[in-house]
Parts: sequence; C-alpha cells; structure tokens
Amino acid sequence: DPAFDRNRFVYVFRSCGTAQGCDRQENVVMRFVENGGVGSNPVEIFSSTDDNTCANHNGGNIHFGQDGKLYISLGDDGCTPSNSQNVTVTQGKMHRINGDGSIPTDNPVFTQTGALPSLYALGLRNSFDFVVDPLTPLNGSGFPRIFATENGPSCDDEMNRIEAGFNYGWRASYPCDDNNPSPTFNTIPPLWYLGTGSPSGACCQAPTGIEVYTGTQIPEWTGDLFMASYINGAFRHFYLNGDRTGLESTTNVVNGVSVGTDIETGPDGALYYIQGGGYSSGTLKRIIGPGGGSTPTATTVPPSNTPVPPSTATRTSTTVPSNTSVPTNTALPPSATRTSTSVPTNTAGTPSSTPTCTVPTST
Repeated sequence: DPAFDRNRFVYVFRSCGTAQGCDRQENVVMRFVENGGVGSNPVEIFSSTDDNTCANHNGGNIHFGQDGKLYISLGDDGCTPSNSQNVTVTQGKMHRINGDGSIPTDNPVFTQTGALPSLYALGLRNSFDFVVDPLTPLNGSGFPRIFATENGPSCDDEMNRIEAGFNYGWRASYPCDDNNPSPTFNTIPPLWYLGTGSPSGACCQAPTGIEVYTGTQIPEWTGDLFMASYINGAFRHFYLNGDRTGLESTTNVVNGVSVGTDIETGPDGALYYIQGGGYSSGTLKRIIGPGGGSTPTATTVPPSNTPVPPSTATRTSTTVPSNTSVPTNTALPPSATRTSTSVPTNTAGTPSSTPTCTVPTST
C-alpha cells in the first residue's frame, strides 16, 4: 500500500483452482495487515471467477499508481477470447479500484450496457505484467502512464501503453499481424510487437516481466524500459521518447543475460531479475554498476492521454554496460560500447509462411 508505513496493508494476487482446495477456479486479490512479518485480517477486495475448463490465462498482476489506486490485470481465461471484448465480465481487462475494493468515482466510462464499473482498459489476452511509470506524473485526467506485456497466440507478442478506456484488440477470430488494425477493436497500436514476418524469426517469445529501471547503479540505463521473455530469455531494452509515450526507433536485446519471468529495481539501485522460472526453477540475480543506490524522482513531461507514434530518432551517443555474460552480483564496466542487436520497433515485417512453435499452456 502507498501508505504502508501507516496502515501496514499488503496486497496479494492469487490464482486458485479446486485442485488447490478452492471451492471454485478463481483469481482473487487479497489484502492483509502485516505485523512483524506475519499477515492477518485477510480481506477479499476483488475476485474473478473462471467457470470454463481452461486453466491458463488466469494470471495477472497488481500495482498501485501515483493516484493511489490499485490496478489489476487479468487474462481472458484461455478458452474464451470473446471475454476480452465483453464489458460485463472481468476477464481480459485491466481494472482500477480503491485499496479497500471500492470503485473510484473517476474511472473511465464504458457506455455499453452492463459495463463493470471497475474497468480501466479492455482487449487484453494474457498480460503477464505491467509497470506504472514512476518517472511520469499523472496526466491531465489524473491517470498514470502504464506499460504492459502481452502474449500473442502464435504471433503478435506485444508491449503496449495502457491508457484509460482504450481497447487493445484481442477477440474471437483474431487476425495475426494486427499491428495497424481497425479502430473498431484497437484504440492504439502496440509500441512493440513480433508478427509472423518478424526479422528475428521468433513467433512467440512470451513476454513476461516489465520494468522501468529507476536505480542509479547503472546510470546509462536509468529511466529506460526493460522486458523479459519466457521462451528464449531475451532481455529487451526499450528507449522511451521525450514525453515517454512511445519508443525511439532502436530496440536492443542485451546479450549474455537471460531473463525469463520478472524484473524489478531494487532498493539498492541494482536491477534484479529472474533467470528461468515458470515450469522450471528460477534463479534470482542482479546487475550492479558503479553508480549509487538513489532513485530519481518523477520528471515533468507534457500530459498525454492520446496515442502518440514512436519517435524516429536514433540514439547514438549513449553507452550501456558490457553485453557479455554477467555472473550474479558482478559489476558491469560503465564505459563499454553497446553491441546488442537492433530490431525494428512498431513496424510490420514481410509476411511469410505461418511459423510454428510450441508454447506452454500457461502462456
């Protein structure tokens, strides 16, 4: 909780099925009171029941925004992609609630009959993670800047900027290479995606954790956006444009570091990540550098709640730490030349034959 020092509230997102002893298959957000490292007084503040036979796409995440509201992402339940466009159900959406489970009075308005008052955005398929940008103040409508990962079916893995009331396009009979789609289903195109014709040759890398690095251990990376990939461990480095609404044209993959499930900035200013995870054991590692452990404060940028195309500027002067293998807790040289691979951002590759790849059912 943003007021943890006063109220000691801790929130947990839980997915549970009948095999785990739950009465029903459901996703629940619980609030506890922490005292001496022990939680008490559990309160269910949000729930989403899954009544169909699929056990995947039930995950999600929870983060507070600078507005003090709790944001919750949910997958579409796997077997029912139409959930994502159905405003009367919780699945396939991002929700916005108060810390006690009540509904904020300034939530975006969805005019369709029966729309749930907790809705913030719709059209999500299987968003593993999202990050509230701590370096962007609230915009003119009082909402934070959010970036989220999205798993495609066998194409169109994405990284999206999530805005209030926007639609992100997942639906029944979804067409691949939907990067420049009809506004009927997509309010905004993805900031980054991998389509069937992607030069990388990867159709389904399964994006997972995402983080804005706010530490200063690695000063060349401070303020940049990073994303993990479950299938191949690709550690993607995105450079945000001037007003932090889009990306510069260059996106890099940091070589020698495999990040499978999650990324977080630590209180010591290092960048922590999980190598592996998911169906296999994961290892917690961190990347450190010559900088200190302080965290920068939010910068003043123009408010924006409308789609902004990525900048075409190319970053040529910034150096990043060495892209060689990084053992746990090994400091990276601060002045090494960046040699990581560039991949196109927000541009469609030339369609080719439909790729085939095996994706675990949980993705």
